[in-house]
Amino acid sequence: MADIITTPRSLMVTRQLCAKKRYLCHHADGHGWDVVNNGLSATDFGIALHEMLAQVMTSAEPLEADQPPVPVWYAIKLSKSALDSHVIRERRMLLDLLVYGWRKYRLPSILSAYNILTVEKEDSVVFDPEAYLPGNLAPSLKALKVPIRFDVVLKLKADPDHLVILDWKTTSAATQDWNNALDNSLQSCIYVEAARQLYPNKYIVGIGYEGLVKGRVEVDGAKSSPYNGLPIHYGSFLYGWQAKNGSTYKEYSTGRTRLFLPPVCTTTEEAFDACEAVYGGLEMFFPNTIPWKPKDAASVVAQQIVAENRFMADVELYEQLPEPMKYLYENTLFEQSLDACYKYGAKHACMCKDICHGGVVPSQEPMVFVPRVSHHSEIE
Repeated sequence: MADIITTPRSLMVTRQLCAKKRYLCHHADGHGWDVVNNGLSATDFGIALHEMLAQVMTSAEPLEADQPPVPVWYAIKLSKSALDSHVIRERRMLLDLLVYGWRKYRLPSILSAYNILTVEKEDSVVFDPEAYLPGNLAPSLKALKVPIRFDVVLKLKADPDHLVILDWKTTSAATQDWNNALDNSLQSCIYVEAARQLYPNKYIVGIGYEGLVKGRVEVDGAKSSPYNGLPIHYGSFLYGWQAKNGSTYKEYSTGRTRLFLPPVCTTTEEAFDACEAVYGGLEMFFPNTIPWKPKDAASVVAQQIVAENRFMADVELYEQLPEPMKYLYENTLFEQSLDACYKYGAKHACMCKDICHGGVVPSQEPMVFVPRVSHHSEIE
């Protein structure tokens, strides 16, 4: 087999979004740069949520297991952050109730049809160009090694030789677009092809996504709100609206004030019940997709082998350039996708915006940019 390029799937997604961002975040200065806000990274919440869900699934009896605590490392990060005490309580409560709600609404039906095979198991696969690319192109390309960690692999009770990959996904809202985008996503294609390699004697039914709606973090701009100026989770089930007569509603209307629904000093169950009572059930906050297997998964893997070879060749070329020439070639070798600067809206600019357009040098801004310590794409 040819030399190997090792690239996590998340880096492929970043490259597709914006090649310049991929370079800056994961390769620049030999390590790439990350941004820390209030001592927390953008991915900390999702990592903590996955850890709690995995703890449930590794229990001997997942349905009867104790509610897992918020991970200690995340609790410490929150306590050391500059966040307001309400925001800290909100984030801890949201983690706790998302896990509780998923166990209540989704886990029973999953366990009625499937047995658990693995949870958060570390693996890797190597996609050989000879297996995916025709003609004389394959010998000139390096193989693509992808670290894989399926959230959960399930065995169908009716036929244990049929496997389903389950993947947890936080989302700001549950929409049909969410379902459609995931079915044939890069992740679906990579995971299905990886599963075929890792379980060659099993039939891979597909990948099913389990959504957990956390809303989106935005600063509360309502002057009448008790949380005015705080970065809260808009669209989560933690908030309702209180009328002047004391009645609580799930929707805003003139004269109503935003209200944090979980009572103070309460159990997880009581807090969840308080939110359920206002919304009349919370099923819509836990969407899921039917297990799906993209028919063009192998073609997508072939595309990624070619694209990663091209990108890493550009990285090697760029790093060999003398320092004065790097500035001239950076935007040429690593194309900027300007539409990605505000992909998540005007209030959520890309972390690289000031580097790309404002002349900021990451190494000179230690309070904002920190060296990234993992997820490098490299050639072995």
